[in-house]
Amino acid sequence: MGNAFLTRIDTTKSGDAGLIYSTYLGGDGANSANFLGFGDMIFGVAVDSANNAYVSGETSSTNFPTVNAFQPTLTAGNSQAAAFVSRIDTTKANTASLVYSSYLSGSVLDIGLGLALGPNNVAYVTGSTNSLDFPTTPGAFQTTGATSGVAFITLIDTTMTGNSSVTYSTLFGGTGSDTGYDIKADGNGNAYVVGATASLDFPISPLVVPTVLPNSAGSPFVVKLSPKGNGMADRIYASYFGGTGDGGDPDQGFAIAIDSKGNAYVTGTTVSSDMPTTAGAFQTALKGVSDAFVAKLPLILPVVVSPASVDFGTQLVGAPAAPQTVTLTNNNSTVLSITSIAIVAIAPPAAGTDFAIVPGGTCAASLPAGTSCTVNVTFTPSVASAESAKLVFTDVDPSSPQFATLTGTGTANAPVSVLTPTSLDFGSQLVTTASSPAKTITLKNNGNLVLNIASITSSGDFAETNTCGASLPAGMTCTISVTFTPTATGARTGTITITDNANGSPRTVPLTGTGSDFTVTAQASVTVPRRSSQMFNVTVTPVSGFNQAVALTCTGAPVQTTCALNPTSVTPDGTNPITSQVTVTSMGLVPSVPKQPLPPSNRQIVLFAMGLALLAMVFAARRLRTRIGLAGAMLVVFTVAGCGGGGHTPVTATLTLTGTVGTVSHSTTVALTVQ
Repeated sequence: MGNAFLTRIDTTKSGDAGLIYSTYLGGDGANSANFLGFGDMIFGVAVDSANNAYVSGETSSTNFPTVNAFQPTLTAGNSQAAAFVSRIDTTKANTASLVYSSYLSGSVLDIGLGLALGPNNVAYVTGSTNSLDFPTTPGAFQTTGATSGVAFITLIDTTMTGNSSVTYSTLFGGTGSDTGYDIKADGNGNAYVVGATASLDFPISPLVVPTVLPNSAGSPFVVKLSPKGNGMADRIYASYFGGTGDGGDPDQGFAIAIDSKGNAYVTGTTVSSDMPTTAGAFQTALKGVSDAFVAKLPLILPVVVSPASVDFGTQLVGAPAAPQTVTLTNNNSTVLSITSIAIVAIAPPAAGTDFAIVPGGTCAASLPAGTSCTVNVTFTPSVASAESAKLVFTDVDPSSPQFATLTGTGTANAPVSVLTPTSLDFGSQLVTTASSPAKTITLKNNGNLVLNIASITSSGDFAETNTCGASLPAGMTCTISVTFTPTATGARTGTITITDNANGSPRTVPLTGTGSDFTVTAQASVTVPRRSSQMFNVTVTPVSGFNQAVALTCTGAPVQTTCALNPTSVTPDGTNPITSQVTVTSMGLVPSVPKQPLPPSNRQIVLFAMGLALLAMVFAARRLRTRIGLAGAMLVVFTVAGCGGGGHTPVTATLTLTGTVGTVSHSTTVALTVQ
């Protein structure tokens, strides 16, 4: 018996100065006598950037401290131990440091063993539960447990409270005994779990190797799970690992790490002399009764068929269903040779021909490493009954053959909704303008009952009108008209969605288009002498493939000044800028405000005085040559002194250059100075 503890130590300091935070965490251990004498224990811990510690473990206490809990009290009937998850803020003191704490239990026995932080600091927890009522969430991969114990994977958002704090919870295991020992999460929110299982029916992925439990006493397992609430589709990968054991003891996986490529690194203990090893490994043979092991696993199947099953629903006898696509992926490092792709009936025999491969797929005789190809399959029932078959891929991989299960049901009476075409592309369209004319989609009822139409809607930058109404009789057609008005440049996507009472509803028609635009630019300023011209270029630059004619105008020229463009319209090629020459001409004196006469400056006064002195010297001089020289100097002085008053100031204006396409205009301005 005892309590758990959490301690934070600054390893850069010595003595008491290194102890930053330390606390007990637990309760009364009231049920410890029923659980081997254990009270409260922490097995998993993780820390975020704000120094919050997230811990998981087990408690036999009936008064374990809870705050904002998913389960504030121990589940009734649990007289042994329960898992718990707590978040402690080590920067705070006393009760304020316990931010979140909750039981995580059913009514028998539950232990939390591993904890990691995923995106947004959501706590990913794994462990083992013997409780058949361990909490699971809607859409969980597995909701049925076993009294012998199964692993669990639970996500807890400690920023939430109550039921909303558990965002995903699933069981994972068979009817033997299964325990999740460690867990990690990647940036996409996928969970990676390692543990140990003795279940012959552990839910491994199809086609993985080994296909059976290697060690009858127990083997490691590795799981990659997408906690999206999509049921069986949440399992990305699950497999056994290890050797055949020593006849009585298990191999176990205890810890896991992942790299940026999604590879898993697992470690644990093995008693198997045939534990898988690789060429050049550090140690390839068992040296003791048991040894540790380290393995790197890619957690992907060498050849993958997706989806694993395709359901065509209920289809009118004799009417082909819309094709569905199955993808084959080669995860090997070498080319995959494909021997055959065929439909094999399960029941009835007619399914072998009613399900059919149709043109449009990309699979051929070989598939390069790391690539995928597609096969399109349709269903045309010949009988009014349920049918099933397999789409079988035969190739050179050891996991061959791979397959996808095909199902569908034929019926004698039904509406059949057929859309033509199955997609629309509007090409390039100027932003904020509507495409014209509208593109059309034809909806036809190929069935023998009335097609009831619940809704026809559009999304994105697309709008629709239709002639379909609320119903469409058998054999009749209606039209859906679609227009495209881009709100931004670049690729734009949307859909037309038709919801009706036919098989395959709702149906969608993908819509694509490109929003295009243009810019108008020119130099910032231009100066034109009077009675002269100046030329410069205005540039129209296409954005996102714009290629329409742009009409150009120039306004804002002052009186006696013209602004002309050549040409007055340009058409970009969708990629390269295009220019038009702008000519600004001053045709004469531009009216302006005359300068007011200024009072004489000191320089002018001095010069006038010098001029008067020279005038006096002219009359005083006796020699003719001297008088002529003095008179010339006097004229120069009087001329210089008289400069500086009157004239005209330069005229300024703002030219506006505008490009127009329909109702869309873009402009730029140029500062004009006429000297």
